Amino acid sequence: MAQPPRDESTASTRTDPSPLDPSASDSPAVEPFNDPSVDADADIASRSSFQRRLWMVVALALVVRLIWVVFAARQPQGLTDMTRYLAAARDIALGKGYIDFSTAQPTTYYPPGYPIFIGAIAFVMRPFGSFEDRLPYAIAVVQAFLGAGSVYFLGRLGRSLWSAKAGLIAALGLALYPNLVMHTSGVLSETFYIFLILASLHVLLAVPFESWTGRQAWLRAGGFGVLFGMAALVRPIALPAVGVLVVIWLRGRTAASGKDRPARGWSRASAMRWSAVAVVATLAVVGAWTVRNTLRMNQVVLISTNTGDNLCIGHSSQATGGFHLRPGCVAVAGDTTDGTAAEVAHDKELTKRSIRWTIEHPGEEPRLMVSRIYQTLHADDDAVMVVQDYQHELWLSPLQEGALRIAANVAYVVVGIGGLVALLWRREWWRGPRRQMFVWTMLVMAVVPLAFFGEPRFKVPVIPFLIVLAAGLFGPPDTVPLDDTVPLDDTVPLDDTVLLDDTVPADDPMEAR
Repeated sequence: MAQPPRDESTASTRTDPSPLDPSASDSPAVEPFNDPSVDADADIASRSSFQRRLWMVVALALVVRLIWVVFAARQPQGLTDMTRYLAAARDIALGKGYIDFSTAQPTTYYPPGYPIFIGAIAFVMRPFGSFEDRLPYAIAVVQAFLGAGSVYFLGRLGRSLWSAKAGLIAALGLALYPNLVMHTSGVLSETFYIFLILASLHVLLAVPFESWTGRQAWLRAGGFGVLFGMAALVRPIALPAVGVLVVIWLRGRTAASGKDRPARGWSRASAMRWSAVAVVATLAVVGAWTVRNTLRMNQVVLISTNTGDNLCIGHSSQATGGFHLRPGCVAVAGDTTDGTAAEVAHDKELTKRSIRWTIEHPGEEPRLMVSRIYQTLHADDDAVMVVQDYQHELWLSPLQEGALRIAANVAYVVVGIGGLVALLWRREWWRGPRRQMFVWTMLVMAVVPLAFFGEPRFKVPVIPFLIVLAAGLFGPPDTVPLDDTVPLDDTVPLDDTVLLDDTVPADDPMEAR
């Protein structure tokens, strides 16, 4: 019996699944391109299988984190960042606003995102009593769920940008990554920040840009901007990554080509609209806090007032490249604990002093930069110190601490080497706007902190990106994504929006609707 003719406009671009593909055993054996309806059924079954397995990994991530929380969550004892975060959260829950715990005056020394987040947890706990004693444990439990959510988003990103296999491997890698599991129980911003970054990228990169309709474009670009703006309020050094989007959107137009199919992509006008929506949404979130600072601090402060201290730690005559307790960073205008006016003046004075010192000592910068890179990248076991309140409460035995450090650093070496090899060997990671955005966001997040000083915590948010890259070594992409095709000639007229049925099918047709 003759086979039905192949329909070029609807044929799947998916390659034959490898024996290691998690979706292969769940898909019916069909001859490729024989029947588009059978292909569609197989694709739906494959997506269902991936989703089911991803949720199993997410559940594993949650269980592992909750077990760790029961074992490791503690009330901080020393005067560390964690103690100050908790004090700020309690003041927010009590309706006092974001104030300095020592002066009771308005502050914005630490970026407000994390204090507001844990302040919201404290506010929910307040009616039930004893929220001050139990707050660190509640925060750790919430962060366990956020960590599991990050696993979900990373798995979906891995599938969308590379393959179902890579998505599941990346999700499993993040679910069990020792340093990130341990960070769950600490009252620090890493878990919350990573969740916001991955959620924002999932909203933006889940489906090819060519499949965006007008309304979907507004929702995705705007949703990304809101989530990324929230991430910037946790760590302002994330803000430069927004520029990556604008540059790639404006220069990364692509076309889907095929028999009897017109070239499609996005126009420069569409790229400018998407960029404007994403940037405006980001700045609206950040700008709301800037307005608060103007009203409460009596001066314009974009996000926080710790820029001067951070610059001075890495750019002064006593700088070593690593973190020290503000060597020589004493401002004539006063200290951050001298009240609101002194806090702002302190920040401005030290910022100017650090910049001036760097200009006057250009020969010192290469040496300090090498030290910053080493201090940041030499190990990934900082959570062992975090969970022990930076040595203020040594509750781990030497054997336990040693085992945790070894596990954390072995995982770091595997993921780090795998991610770097993928960047050099898997050239597909540098092709296509969505993959380019993913890779360049990672690079920006890794490089920008080096302008200040070296600290192992600064690279922690980069780890999920390296995990996805390393997972790509386990096989080729499942599909040829729409945005990996031949670049458009500038002379080709483009529509501002593209219908899905005019293009190569998206990675996940259900998401593209």
